[in-house]
Amino acid sequence: MKERPLLLLLNPPSPPGVVANREGSGGMGVVSQDGFYYPPQTIAYAAALFRWAKWYIRVVDAVAYKMDAAATLRSVTAAKPDVVAIFTAAPFVEADFAWARDLEFPYFFFGPALAYLLPKLTDLPQRPPLLLGDPLAGIVPAAEALLGGSKAPGLWWPVQSQPPEPLSQRSLASLPRPAWKYMPTSRYRFLSLYAGRGCDDHCRWCPYRLGQGCRHDQRPPEAVAAELSWLFQTFHKERHIFRDAVFAADRDWVFHFLEELSSYPPVPWECESRPEHFTPKLLVRMHALGCQQVKFGLESASGELLARWGRLSSPDEIDLYLEKVRMDVLTCRQLRMPCRLFVMTGLPGETEDDLAKTDAFLEILAAPYISVKRFHRYPGVEPLPGEVLPPERLVYWEKRLAGRAQPFPVVSRGRRWSDRLRRRYSRLRVRLGL
Repeated sequence: MKERPLLLLLNPPSPPGVVANREGSGGMGVVSQDGFYYPPQTIAYAAALFRWAKWYIRVVDAVAYKMDAAATLRSVTAAKPDVVAIFTAAPFVEADFAWARDLEFPYFFFGPALAYLLPKLTDLPQRPPLLLGDPLAGIVPAAEALLGGSKAPGLWWPVQSQPPEPLSQRSLASLPRPAWKYMPTSRYRFLSLYAGRGCDDHCRWCPYRLGQGCRHDQRPPEAVAAELSWLFQTFHKERHIFRDAVFAADRDWVFHFLEELSSYPPVPWECESRPEHFTPKLLVRMHALGCQQVKFGLESASGELLARWGRLSSPDEIDLYLEKVRMDVLTCRQLRMPCRLFVMTGLPGETEDDLAKTDAFLEILAAPYISVKRFHRYPGVEPLPGEVLPPERLVYWEKRLAGRAQPFPVVSRGRRWSDRLRRRYSRLRVRLGL
């Protein structure tokens, strides 16, 4: 291997007519019809790891620049890399593989979805080298092996009939900060970060457990607060989104994080967690220290459905669960802090009665924003028996449920000024420990 080779990290072009959100759903990937996508934080982490290893680094984010297949190929060719590492996700594997066949440089694919696509990939007549499992646990050795024609943990060469054991999740605490300086940050509407990743819960529909692991791995709160402030001071974005599925799972951790964050200048941020993870006191403190939006998944108001899919341990828990949702929304409305409620449709076994229960709950809830998503079974998600409602009925219910949102009314300039003053007062109280 020559001294300091050049590695090109690639977010491949989107298929025609859609936007490839490969970072979405915990790295399992989402086909975006409305143009939304998360900045490829996995690539930013990989760039930091290669910088540690003293490689030259180049990043091409074809999605950010809306490059088509031909333009992306020209950009990669002009860089003359020694190795190309290509980020992929479940909905885009076939298109990404087809595009890469025209590359004249050694390349391999990485992404957490690959480990769940093995039955499909084994039968491919022309399979490229693949890094299976958590790419952050072995992407540098994989690139070194590709240059030298040797083996590396998790790297599946086309000549191997049996795939290697996928790489286990690497602890976030052992990683450097994502190297966003190599990324086209001016093209992103916001930046993202991890407080932790993975989830200890057992929701059977969830792709985050597949892409991020079944154990909640949390970073030190002081490191997270420092990174959030650094992102804001360095790149001057108005939004910073935590990509954790269960940001507030450890309430003590969140209070410690907020205490650390209070020593920095104000930073705008957003997070997501289960509704039972929040309390009014916690939401008040979060809002005082820059939280601009919280997201949580109601999914359904049917206790039987939630218990069947592992969201609840028993249908009897539904009343307490819905009360938690109600208190979260009420607190957010009192703070005028936007909250987004996620609802699922199309789960096998879901009935019209289940959807009617959800609709009745949303009607009285007055959630400012509601996102309705149809169930998609990712590779690795255990199938459950049950009929799915006809598409026309799902469309009817999806429009009805989304229509239950009640955004905040427009406020006067004086009200906005008093709200800012109240937030500053709340922040001061937090810093003083009151």
